[in-house]
Amino acid sequence: MYRRLLDNPILVNLTFLLVILAGWFSYTGMPREQDPSV
Repeated sequence: MYRRLLDNPILVNLTFLLVILAGWFSYTGMPREQDPSV
């Protein structure tokens, strides 16, 4: 699997972009409190 990723830079870039977008949507979807108690 790693050999296929290393031989195909477009697939690496798409995978990286997918991970970044998934993280961004997860972060923006988390609930937040206005004034959290610390």
